[in-house]
Amino acid sequence: MRKAIIKCLQISIVFVTLLLVGIFVGPVIYYFQSQPIDLNVAVLEGNLHSKSYDWLTAHFKWSNVSAKPLDPINTKKETYPDLIWIDDSARLNVDLGTKLHNNTLIGEYLLANEYASPVQKEQVAYLFNVEDTGFLGKSVADLSDPAQVPSPIREQYKHIYKKDWHLYGSGLIIFSDTQLLILQSGEDYAGDFYWTGDQMRQTYYGYFEIISTSEKVTSQFHLDATALGKNKLKNLNLEPVFPASVENHRSLYASYYFTSALKNTSIHVPYYYYGVEGLLKNKLIYDRYTSEQIYWQWYLPKIQSIVKSAIVQRQSASVTEKTVTPLEPRFKIQDHKVLKQTVDGNYEPFFIKGVNLGTAVPGKAFTEFPQDISTYKLWLTQMKSLNINTLRVYTLLPPTFYKALYDYNNENPQHPIYLLQEIWPEENPKDHNYLLPEYNATYKKEIEYAVHAIHGNISIPKRSYRAYGAYAYDVSPYLIGYLVGRELEPDEVIATNNLNPKYHFEGQYLYGEANASPTESWLAASCDYALQVENKAYGHTALVSVVNWPTLDPLSHFSETALTPEGTIDTKAPSKGAIGLTYNDKVVVDINHIGIHPDKMPGLFGSYHIYPNYPDFMNNDPEYSLYKDDLGSFRYGGYLKAFMAQHSKYPALVAEYGISTSMVTAHVAPNGNNHGGLSELAQGKEIIRMSRAIEKEGYAGGLIFEWIDEWTKKTWTTEPYMIPYNRHMLWHNAMDPEQNYGLINYDGLTKPLVTYYENTSTPLTRIQASTDATYLNLVLTYSSESAAQKATEVTINTYTGSESSPIPEFVLSLGRQAELKVNPGYNWTKGKFRAIPAKLSQYEELQLITNGESLLKNGNRIAPIQISLSQLKTGPFEVDQNQVYRKGNTITLRLPYGLLGISDPSSLQVLMDTKVYPVPPLADTIGTVKSTRLSFGTYYNGALIKNFSHDLTPWDEVDYYSRPKASFNQLSEFFKTFGE
Repeated sequence: MRKAIIKCLQISIVFVTLLLVGIFVGPVIYYFQSQPIDLNVAVLEGNLHSKSYDWLTAHFKWSNVSAKPLDPINTKKETYPDLIWIDDSARLNVDLGTKLHNNTLIGEYLLANEYASPVQKEQVAYLFNVEDTGFLGKSVADLSDPAQVPSPIREQYKHIYKKDWHLYGSGLIIFSDTQLLILQSGEDYAGDFYWTGDQMRQTYYGYFEIISTSEKVTSQFHLDATALGKNKLKNLNLEPVFPASVENHRSLYASYYFTSALKNTSIHVPYYYYGVEGLLKNKLIYDRYTSEQIYWQWYLPKIQSIVKSAIVQRQSASVTEKTVTPLEPRFKIQDHKVLKQTVDGNYEPFFIKGVNLGTAVPGKAFTEFPQDISTYKLWLTQMKSLNINTLRVYTLLPPTFYKALYDYNNENPQHPIYLLQEIWPEENPKDHNYLLPEYNATYKKEIEYAVHAIHGNISIPKRSYRAYGAYAYDVSPYLIGYLVGRELEPDEVIATNNLNPKYHFEGQYLYGEANASPTESWLAASCDYALQVENKAYGHTALVSVVNWPTLDPLSHFSETALTPEGTIDTKAPSKGAIGLTYNDKVVVDINHIGIHPDKMPGLFGSYHIYPNYPDFMNNDPEYSLYKDDLGSFRYGGYLKAFMAQHSKYPALVAEYGISTSMVTAHVAPNGNNHGGLSELAQGKEIIRMSRAIEKEGYAGGLIFEWIDEWTKKTWTTEPYMIPYNRHMLWHNAMDPEQNYGLINYDGLTKPLVTYYENTSTPLTRIQASTDATYLNLVLTYSSESAAQKATEVTINTYTGSESSPIPEFVLSLGRQAELKVNPGYNWTKGKFRAIPAKLSQYEELQLITNGESLLKNGNRIAPIQISLSQLKTGPFEVDQNQVYRKGNTITLRLPYGLLGISDPSSLQVLMDTKVYPVPPLADTIGTVKSTRLSFGTYYNGALIKNFSHDLTPWDEVDYYSRPKASFNQLSEFFKTFGE
């Protein structure tokens, strides 16, 4: 008994001691345990999350600060969240990029979110560098259990395999929207479906995403597939190993992605139970058919490790000065040539052959860049088949472009596409002065953005008319150089020079020579600043280039002569810089006036936009016609030779050259390489001819203008008639050369024809019409081929209004020839826009002025040139210039809207004004009216067949399609060996 009493006393003492310790020490432990971790966390959360997720939040004692305002750039780093947990991809938006700066991202099972848009899923792929295969997987313990195999999968199985679901045993289900694969344990694989990571191997049941990635895979899903199972997976281009978690460390941020929702594991533990994670890591028995063991033994320690890394990431980011190791330049200039560094560190000549990428797809303005990575990947893949080596972009594009380029070049290491990154200065500087402090500050900021973006190390805040977001992919290994400037306007150059006469630049890398103008010094300073930013941050110095065009060349042109007010030749013409001179020979920007420190930078070159049809001196200066190539006289080659003869200090790149395939010519060139009006095959032929001259005359290479047809462009012959101008990108002006320079055609999607007349007892048996984003389409069907040769007339009213007897604006005559004539009062080529009573025999031709009068220095004049728009071209529609196609007993017509005075088919506007305007008029000045239908009168051999009206439907979204032009294959073959 005594021993029992003593034992009880001992137990009581221990109990009381523990109680006292708990009373006095517990609060101390609780105090320290309850202190929040020094981490600033933002959560992009959905409406629902699991208890385990709430437990994690409470366990790490973080609070969601994503609702707080975050100062996105160049401010205190603590305003950025240290850790961003993306809980719901449907909450993602482009603005997330402004929150990324030396921080850490976590994401789980985001690609499977059915509520996320394709753009949001692409953003997940961008942030974590994972690619969705389109497949999901689910490992189940019992295939016969309806609770484990959802009914949609059973229905899909029945639809694909034409039999009911009678499967049993453990298995793996792999499925997409259109495909379904069932792998059964024992038949297709041995044992269980495993999760493996950090020397752990645990059975896994549940859903997971099937992704691909080039990043570090830190855990995997694995099955020991049999030969049968491997073959089934191979049919879906899958392997028996799937990434389970991916780790990605970029300059801008670190990211961790889990392809299953481990955070949603049912753990059945209250968060306030101190020390519970330590106990559960060593638990002997875990719930079967769950991920509980993976959660406690791997996932939770992984999250703890990520949290610690996030703190270290923040601390390392607070170090303001970092040591940067100088790097050898990847490209340099030597002996007037561009050289590229080889794998062994040597240098070899590199001839630049490529394209300019304008990104304005139909319906979009220049600054409405595609945000999806798939568009850029498609373009880069197409460029690969063109056999080019370089791509030039005009301004900073969205982050998705650089991700696409990064991926493409990693996948094609033997034949990468190199980049020329232009840094575009704002247009229309105040007072035409490039050297205004505000203007320069804005441009310097753009230079900083571009340099850091190329190196994948900047988050740019949201802004209007410029790209922004998280630039996280380093494409600097593929950067040839930065292009500074744009096509500077002569009046801007003159104003800058006059307003800053004493400005002279001496920089770290470049300087203005003694004879440099203020504008030339400004360009040198801008190049110098780009090199300063890059060398300081990355130890790298790329090539730099000044963008220019023939309008500012140092040559004095015989045919660019101005008249004095008295009408005599301006004797100052050869001197350059006189305000009274012609636009294209007014002032000079000469790269020879810029000096460099060659021991500090790899080199400078000039980038020039040189076309065969503009300025006029290309066509009119007699000396250029003396140049010969294999096809005879070639003025373009003559200019290239004359220009290069004075380009003594640096290499020159033809940064733009090309041929438009528009339906109509806007400028006639003596050698036939007109400004528009050429077929797609002629486009290829002329580009090849120009390319050979570029190489022969010693240029560093050439970049074709341009990759795609951009509807948002305009030229002087079309701009005044596209009203309202701010909607002109919503329709395709087939007459506009600038809209049709692309090697990839973009056109309005053809709409179904509407039948307005059908009678087999008459020679003209059927009349059909349709409208799309490019054309008015008419199809006339006759009883025989000979009947189709007889005279047919179609009157066209673009606007009937309330008039009881409207006057047709146009009459279309069809027989052996095709002709479109205009009412004398509506001849828009003469500045008239209101139809007047007139007989059809009085209707006039449409005559478009393409070349204005020019004056030579010897006093001789070159007469203006005009072309007929009334004589319609006949032939297959594979040739863009053809408006009429005859086949058997059918005549098909496609008439561009501009030809008919329809100023904006998307908002149903037609030109209508009682005033007479000078030709060409100013933009957006002609009056317009809304027209909801087009009215037609159809006559055969003088007899009326049918009057009908075609209703017009407005649009704000464009239906279009794309295809490579016929020139594409020509150029692909040519570029295989050109410049090698």
